[in-house]
Amino acid sequence: MAFSQSEWQQVLDRISQDLDMNQDTTWLENLKVLNSQGETIVLATPDAFTKRRVARDYLAQITRYIEEIMGGKVQVELAINKEGSNGTDSLQPPKAAPKKTKQKLPTIPLNPLYTFENFIVGKNNHYCYAMAKAVSEKPGTLYNPLFIHGAVGLGKTHLLQAICHHLLSEREDLSILYLSSDNFIEQLIDAIQQGGLSRFRYKYRYIDVLVIDDIHYLANKEQTQEEFFHIFNNLYTSQKQIILSSDSPPKEIPSMQERLVSRFKWGVVAQIEPPPYETRMAIVRKKAMLRDKVFPNEVVEFIAKNFSRNIRELEGAVWKLESYSSLIGEEITLDLAKEVLQDLLHTSRVKISMGEIQEEVTKTFQVKLSDLQSKKRSQSITLPRQVCMYLAREYTDLSLEEIGDYFGGRDHSTVAHSIDKIANHLLPKDAKLKALVNQIIENLHKKSRMST
Repeated sequence: MAFSQSEWQQVLDRISQDLDMNQDTTWLENLKVLNSQGETIVLATPDAFTKRRVARDYLAQITRYIEEIMGGKVQVELAINKEGSNGTDSLQPPKAAPKKTKQKLPTIPLNPLYTFENFIVGKNNHYCYAMAKAVSEKPGTLYNPLFIHGAVGLGKTHLLQAICHHLLSEREDLSILYLSSDNFIEQLIDAIQQGGLSRFRYKYRYIDVLVIDDIHYLANKEQTQEEFFHIFNNLYTSQKQIILSSDSPPKEIPSMQERLVSRFKWGVVAQIEPPPYETRMAIVRKKAMLRDKVFPNEVVEFIAKNFSRNIRELEGAVWKLESYSSLIGEEITLDLAKEVLQDLLHTSRVKISMGEIQEEVTKTFQVKLSDLQSKKRSQSITLPRQVCMYLAREYTDLSLEEIGDYFGGRDHSTVAHSIDKIANHLLPKDAKLKALVNQIIENLHKKSRMST
């Protein structure tokens, strides 16, 4: 006896009655009876994705109900509806299982430059980089979830998208969804307003890798957190990879459900810190190279020294300098960099006081502040005093006269001479002193960031 479309509808009705109210069955209704010959019944599915899910989750249940209706054993097979087909006559069961294809679902387009190859690894981010690489090689098996946190502009998005790029190129069998938490919230609101909550849940239920940027924006959004909690549980128990980023570690995200905070810590929580001076230099060189430019060393050092808060500032400085140089047709020099980046320097320069400079210099050179303010002229005192004056000129708005007042009332010409000696004579030639001064600057930047 042939199995008809009306009998298939009976099967659908019975399945709907058995399922939990939160489960979506609308996609099952797209299945059609293709062929029924003897004990073999072929059902047509609209695509490979649906076929895979039906075979995995519902084929046994479908077979049982058909056997009850038909009154005997049957063999249920699934076929993919040929593109453009309007009926079942043109459908044919596949001769062999089709190759699994990736379900590519990037809500936000991936930046082609955000790859592992373009990520500069330093001591501030090597752990995060290692975790991201491991997850990209074996998603869902090693570190799940992977939770990366750090301040704005330090490379979290770069790492998340690098994972996506690697998986999309190496794992065609995986369904990957990358989006920001804002997009997740917007999709949920649209689903609620349009009565499509079941479809929303279905989309997130059957993906292999979920990547959400800025998960901290779910704070104070109770219904959104509730939905994400169930999505997280379903993916985690199915051994699907979850990757999240945030400006804060899980426990410091305000008004986040404790059960979500707990789950965020089930896998690996890794922090990205601001890049040190050497890493900033490498970043500047890399960003310039990606724009087919090679910056002179003194320009690289100038940018790395003055833009210390995050990678985004470094990138902005490189972009502005390179664009201006190309526009006016001039070579990139230190003087041009100082001129072009002057406005950015004003907004990016960290707030450092004279007291902080004196404290860091005296600690580094192991001298007393009273000696720097005295009339002593020995090299062991003169050099750190000159370094103080140089740093004060670079990182404060004090005039030469005001700087001199901090060192026993020295006049502006003495201060100017000290600054010139450090900047134009000692630092370009003395690598040891240069490294020492750079370390002082780095320490001052760290203290400034901690106080803001």
